[in-house]
Order: sequence, then C-alpha cells, then structure tokens
Amino acid sequence: MNMRTSPQPSTVWKRIADDLCLLLENGKMCEGESLPPASELAARYGVHRHTVRQAYLHLQELGLVRTEQGRGTFFQGAQLVYPLGRRVRIRETLRRQALDPNSKVIACEQVTASASMSLRLGLKPGEAIWRAVLLNLTGTRPLSIGRHHVSLKRAPKLNEHLADAAGSFTAAFAASGICDYERQSTKISARPASEEESNLLKLEPGAPVLVTNGLDCDKLGEPLQVTEAIFRADKMELMVENER
Repeated sequence: MNMRTSPQPSTVWKRIADDLCLLLENGKMCEGESLPPASELAARYGVHRHTVRQAYLHLQELGLVRTEQGRGTFFQGAQLVYPLGRRVRIRETLRRQALDPNSKVIACEQVTASASMSLRLGLKPGEAIWRAVLLNLTGTRPLSIGRHHVSLKRAPKLNEHLADAAGSFTAAFAASGICDYERQSTKISARPASEEESNLLKLEPGAPVLVTNGLDCDKLGEPLQVTEAIFRADKMELMVENER
C-alpha cells in the first residue's frame, strides 16, 4: 500500500480507495475480508478519519464494500450486470464477464400444476409439470436461485438431461428437442430473502433479494417454462435491454 502522505485530503481519499482496490485485485485481500479500521488507515496516511470514511463511502457507492453496523466494513467484490432481454442465459452472461459459471441442481421433481401455473404454461388443470430448483454460482460464490416450471410432456426426461448437462437448461432443452427459446415477459420485484434463500445464497437473515418472474416460449411462441430467479441484491444488477 502506498504510504505517502499528502496535505490535500480531497485527493488522499481517492488514493486510499485506489490502494484498497489494488489489494483486492492483486489477491492480497479477499472477498468477505474486513477492511482496516478507519483510525488505522488515518494514521498510516496522516489524515483525519473522516478522509478514510470518505474513501470507504466511495467504495460502497461502487458496490465494492458493505458496512455492517457494529462489525465493520467488508470487501464484497464488484456487482455483476445481468441483462434481461429476449435471450436470458445466466451462464452466457457470466462467461462474457470472464467468470466461471456453474449450477447445482437442488431438486427436480414432478408435481401437479396449480391453476395459475397451468394457465401460464397453456396446460389443462391438473397436468404434470417439472419443478426444478437450481443454485447458480461463479466459482464457489452463490449468485442466484432459479425455480423452473416446465411441462412434463414438453420435456419428459428433463431430470436426466438436466443432470447430464450439469444444470444447464439450454443444453437440457436441446437434448429434449427444443433448440431455442426466448423470454416473452419478465416481472421484476424486490423483497427480503426467506430462510431457505438466505442459507443457499449465504446471506444475513432477511437480506434484500431481487426477484424476476419470467415466461419463456419456444420458436413458435408456445409457452415453455415459467421461471423465478432470486438474486443476491449485493452482487447483481439487472439491466433491461431494448431489442429490435
């Protein structure tokens, strides 16, 4: 870390923030690790603690750190941008951001569709559907939970194909003869995480999550799946894309 002092606090806070970012980029500090106390950095740089707090606030505005009351300030890494357009593919999105995506299948079971789910999927009341739950990660970091509802008759071996494809729905659908699909609509909301979601996403109880509820259709415009995605609000930014 650069230990030079400066009589200009307005420039020092920026240098402190840059130095802290370098520690994260160079692997000298890890995600989840606490930043030094403001008093300690103030002594190192020869400035007032308010100058250090300004650097911390700047990093917080960039989404690189989080402050927990009574505990301190922690690195959390940069937020990821998740575009919502006609093609919604979380693995492709993460790969474009030079990340290592993977998915863990939590459950994939046959259930009877509710009246509302039957209507959205264009099924008769009481028809069987697949209900699959996936945990999406980059490396070992959990990012989102996906809850998928798919007609059994559209993909009778979805559970097998999903296991063979290591949780990739694009590959599982392709193995079921469905070569492509597009997002018809997406509803976005926010709420506190449930206890199960907090455990899977490694969040504090009641932490905020972003939720998307979408309908995907095949090339003929027939309903294919209803999805609910629950994202860590501290890790993901949702971007709605206007497509022609």
